[in-house]
Amino acid sequence: MTLLLRAALSLGLIAAGWLASAALWSTAAVPASSSARLPLATVPSGVELAALEQAERGHSSPSVPVLSVKEIRTRVLDDSAQLLEYRLGEPHSTLWLVSPDSVESYELASRDTLEGAARRTSELASQGYARVTRVNLDLALDELGTLLLGPVANRLRAPNLLIVPDGALVEVPFAALHLPGGSDARSPQPLMEAHAVVTLPSASTLAYLRQRAASRPRAGRMLAVVADPIYSGSDSRFTAEVPAAESSPEDLLRLPYSGAEARAILALVPPGESLSALGFAANRKTVMDGRLRDYRIIHLATHGVNDGRQPGLLLSALDAHGKRQDPLLRADEIDRLELRADLVVLSACQTAVAGPDPTAVSLSERFFHAGATQVLASWWPVDDSATAYLMSQFYRSLLTEGQSEAAALRAAQLATMRESPAWSSPFFWAGFRLSGDWR
Repeated sequence: MTLLLRAALSLGLIAAGWLASAALWSTAAVPASSSARLPLATVPSGVELAALEQAERGHSSPSVPVLSVKEIRTRVLDDSAQLLEYRLGEPHSTLWLVSPDSVESYELASRDTLEGAARRTSELASQGYARVTRVNLDLALDELGTLLLGPVANRLRAPNLLIVPDGALVEVPFAALHLPGGSDARSPQPLMEAHAVVTLPSASTLAYLRQRAASRPRAGRMLAVVADPIYSGSDSRFTAEVPAAESSPEDLLRLPYSGAEARAILALVPPGESLSALGFAANRKTVMDGRLRDYRIIHLATHGVNDGRQPGLLLSALDAHGKRQDPLLRADEIDRLELRADLVVLSACQTAVAGPDPTAVSLSERFFHAGATQVLASWWPVDDSATAYLMSQFYRSLLTEGQSEAAALRAAQLATMRESPAWSSPFFWAGFRLSGDWR
């Protein structure tokens, strides 16, 4: 893996023994009903309402109270958001489009058809920039956009779309899907050009996150940044006065743009409102000693580990005296952080991926369990320089312009896509996805 890619090992998390309340996400399939397409903007039958509530139950963990459809419309949504909830099945799948004033149901293609298209699209999107890949990716985004958005494309009127995927649809970069019916077939419109996109495990989970956040004191300071750790004895930040331990073939490469990314973000916040933990300070003690509980936004720019044995985040492997130390922030340690964060940003590779084990839990879900209300995480090995640019644009929109997290991510994705022809591919801007409360 080159310096331009944030190295990541494949992510598989242990979940067999952890508390059920930690599992805010669930991709358990719910059998599709035989519901026919409803007339638009009409009140659905009791059977249809029950089917949606059944889907909500299947998408929520046992610890999350399941909302009725009426509660979803009144407690979760407002005029700025619409909910798209998917349920895969045979011989057809179902999409519900829920607005504050209506519930609509649509039949989609079968589970096999949708999951096959979803996996092809996700694989192509994560492969980086190549002409043949880009052509194939555009075709895949057209196809999947038609399959998943075609029935409702002319009904999407809210600036924010809350998407509850099912099964392999969790892999779909929804922000990059092409909106059907565009006026110029040669220049298709990604969904994020028209809407901010937020993914959810369920609408009921969003209500749970809001209730939890409202029940605790808000953190008193703005921003904590943990970034650019020391991984190798050959790191240029060691000096002759402080000799480092010998380098090891297993040492990870430094993330060359993560330090500049961190400093650009910190410059947007008054010093008294921020914690800067860069280099040697980006270590386990900084994360584990409780100080992060005081911050509303926590930004972590590190390598991620996803080897199926000890998943987590890799922090500094050497201290300021050149001695080796344990660098791994383990998944079960994340569970116990007791954060009060409105937002956790995991600026590392594949931090939203749960791995092949059906019981696995992603690092982003671990941070929800630790107390985060929103998590911004990645679905593939992201490009280091493009990520640094995207993050600087995201925080500028969030902290300087006062946009919501969802709107700030959309602005950052648009800016990255338009910054350079080389970054126009979704690989460079669609890998990061926001989950949780969009407001």
